[in-house]
Amino acid sequence: MAVVGELEAAGVPQHVRVVTPALATIRWCPAPDKALFFKKSLTTLQCQNYVTFLGKLHHGSRASKIWNDEDIERFLKTASAYLRLAMLLALNTRQRQGDLLRLPWSSYDGATIKLRQGKTGAYVPIPVAAELRDALDATPRRSPIILTNSEGKPWSESGFQGAWGKATARAGVRGLTFHDLPGTAVVTLARAGCTEVEIYSIIGHKPSDVQAILTTHYLPRDAEVASNAISKLNQHRHKRRTKNSRLRSRPRQKSGKLERLNLDEINWLGREAARQ
Repeated sequence: MAVVGELEAAGVPQHVRVVTPALATIRWCPAPDKALFFKKSLTTLQCQNYVTFLGKLHHGSRASKIWNDEDIERFLKTASAYLRLAMLLALNTRQRQGDLLRLPWSSYDGATIKLRQGKTGAYVPIPVAAELRDALDATPRRSPIILTNSEGKPWSESGFQGAWGKATARAGVRGLTFHDLPGTAVVTLARAGCTEVEIYSIIGHKPSDVQAILTTHYLPRDAEVASNAISKLNQHRHKRRTKNSRLRSRPRQKSGKLERLNLDEINWLGREAARQ
């Protein structure tokens, strides 16, 4: 890693030199957005042969990066209408920020949103939930693009991120970003009992990728998922017990005669035999 003096001697611009000393202490950065910023800075310096790239900056699980119901409710109550629509799109389509910021009205037919993902290239038709449909139908179409800013113009990524950050701070939401909404939606689907194939059909990832996302990053030791699993197990056992109980109590016939007789029938037969 180059030191500040070496960078100065090499003619590196001042604003780059200001960022560079911080890089040495951000090797394991807990914030993905900040890690990405530093990674871009390192890549720029590496291309100019100023530093040697340090490698991957972010490691760890995103299990705690899930918007809960209270977070979502507070945001929807305090955010502007155009940011509320962005949240509803993310929660109900499970797509990435870049794809949603480019999403045109022509992709929505009143029942389905159809898009091609920029990262995977996958074509994804998404049935629109009632909550999102109501919001879309009530939104004025001020641009060919669905998501617009207060001036009715499509968002730039930096402009959207800035507005979103202010809105989350106003709502009292800490440590969560827009990028955590698709993961939150995936977890919500899993908690609702959706299979990996069903989740895949919406988010556009392969079933194996969905499984990796859930098991590696989002659902280890998830109390709600565990509770759902036990509830399903209890329901299954109850159905089996009920079915077996009915089978045991049902009279069965063999060669035209009852194989099983109740106590009253046995007593009656005994009395008839004694009379004879």
